[in-house]
Amino acid sequence: MDNQYRQILLQVILEIGFSFIFLSLLIKYSSKVLEVIGLIMIFGCNLLQYVPLNNSSVAGAIFSFFFSFNFYTVSPHFVIILAYPGIPWLGIMLVGFATGKLFELPIGKRKNIFLRTGFAAVALFIVLRFINIYGDPLKWSAQKNNTFTFLSFMNVTKYPPSLLYSLITLGIMFVVLYFSDGIKNKFTKVVIVYGKVPLFYYLIHLYIIHLILFGILFTQGYHWADFNFTSFNFGRPVKVNGLPLWGVYIVWICIVISLYPFCKWYGKYKMAHPEKKWMRYL
Repeated sequence: MDNQYRQILLQVILEIGFSFIFLSLLIKYSSKVLEVIGLIMIFGCNLLQYVPLNNSSVAGAIFSFFFSFNFYTVSPHFVIILAYPGIPWLGIMLVGFATGKLFELPIGKRKNIFLRTGFAAVALFIVLRFINIYGDPLKWSAQKNNTFTFLSFMNVTKYPPSLLYSLITLGIMFVVLYFSDGIKNKFTKVVIVYGKVPLFYYLIHLYIIHLILFGILFTQGYHWADFNFTSFNFGRPVKVNGLPLWGVYIVWICIVISLYPFCKWYGKYKMAHPEKKWMRYL
């Protein structure tokens, strides 16, 4: 696995750990307080994450860790990618943690909250995106046709998550919660298997995807010397390579299906060994 992939993997874990540590300092406060703090971070992150600072300075490095996406060149062949700055993701985690209290409410009442929250977030996304002033560093613009204009409108920033990215993704999530909460059938039983062991699935699937990438490249006639491990290439050669979009979907579906028995086994093992508290995080 190349340096960039390892860095992204480690930064996801680093961000989760950072958020848990920060959450432990705030756990004594009510869910409403945590929600307000999280919303301030989500709505205010775009005011701070693009402040120009010298990355080589101590202040610049600290600021980048909390607010912005950045590159740090260690050597010509090694670049540290700060893809998951602390504050925006921490805000999302705090809001998510506070939302957990809603599941203690009667199902009808909480579903109503889910629906209203989801529609409000999506509506606010549409308004702010249409105004095109605040909420994301990428401005949308009219394109050659309506389809590409829509794609430009929806093209928001994930690294770090902008306000608009958070609004549209979390808004859709709340709407999905409204429709899915309380449903029990074969499909939900399958989905719950993955939901009980999210980090376990995430760690395993990253390595599997990379091994599949190498396998595809070798079958397409490439050799190890052709692999390009510069930033965000993940080993892919400079020449045309890989699979068409339909092939990517097939690989994705196969990986999800193939990991089901492993996730099911691990979920049962975790439930059978409550004394192993570290397993709660995997």
